[in-house]
Amino acid sequence: MSITQNELKRILSNKFRLSFGTRGTFRILLFSDFHSHYKHQDPRTYEAFEKIIDDKNPDLVYLMGDLPGGPVKPAEAVEMLSALSRPMDKRGIPWTLVFGNHDDSICRGMPMDRIEKLMEKKCPNCMIKNYGKKIHGYSNHAIPVYRSESDDSISFILYGLDAGRDISAMNEDYELNGDIIEFLSAPKRLTARRRFDIVRFDQVIWYWELSKAVETMNGKTPALVMTHSGVQELRVLGDFPKNLDVDGELAEEIKVGAINSGLFTAGFQRGDVIGFYCGHNHVNTGEGKYCGIRFGYAGSIGYDAYGTKKPHSDRERNRLRGARMLTFDRDDIINYRSEYIYASDYVAPVIEVK
Repeated sequence: MSITQNELKRILSNKFRLSFGTRGTFRILLFSDFHSHYKHQDPRTYEAFEKIIDDKNPDLVYLMGDLPGGPVKPAEAVEMLSALSRPMDKRGIPWTLVFGNHDDSICRGMPMDRIEKLMEKKCPNCMIKNYGKKIHGYSNHAIPVYRSESDDSISFILYGLDAGRDISAMNEDYELNGDIIEFLSAPKRLTARRRFDIVRFDQVIWYWELSKAVETMNGKTPALVMTHSGVQELRVLGDFPKNLDVDGELAEEIKVGAINSGLFTAGFQRGDVIGFYCGHNHVNTGEGKYCGIRFGYAGSIGYDAYGTKKPHSDRERNRLRGARMLTFDRDDIINYRSEYIYASDYVAPVIEVK
């Protein structure tokens, strides 16, 4: 799979051109794991969502998957997605996303390609577009951030890769004789959380070839890789938090797919990736550095999603709700600033559980 310069220009051509402005910084707000049901939502989710956006004034909002879901009719899905998009649309802020493992529930029974097209059509400021139509997944993309409006040199690039829904899909893809979960479970049966899918090898190759093509056009270009459920190497953050200078909390087991996709190895060997970011683990808010590359969690903004274990109060259960802010300086991309933002600073607790 090689990517020509003409193909590269098509892939990098997005709905909005992102670039550094006069302030010399570029801010990205990462939100993940809304998990709100269409018909019953905790109002604190969207209140915190909007207030954080207002306070931080980002140049791009990046949703890391597991969006609101649950409607059974397309009209309800449109209404729900419009509500999700509204905070960015009314402020004129571009936004994009990678899908999560639960996002086939955005509209029950609707195929993922239709969900993707629905978002592209109904969300004015959404940059979603599947640029890798010949590879696995949806919402795969590469978004460049330019040095300025008038300068076509790329300061850094965002690679978004869909990590899929359920790994049992591999049975059909690869004509496996038996359930892949059985293959993976030896010598002991895997628990349900190991059913998570992964970024597939053709997606890794797609990133690899894109990275090479970008280097030919722009020179070695710093990059971030965004997926919903992360990469296997995240586990080293939990194993060696002090050695890897982990900042923030790892309040639950690091949950990733049972198969190593090779995505980290590809990014490491290409030498352009400076950060991997994900959602998926709602109460993991940590960020560390492994092999010179940052790993970080976006946390969970959704008050309907699970929170900390054995909470004594609503305040404790939702203590780690929030988002992650990445701030890039035009003249020092590699040493960007990363900050976890707590929703509790913007939304007061409502219910105290005795």
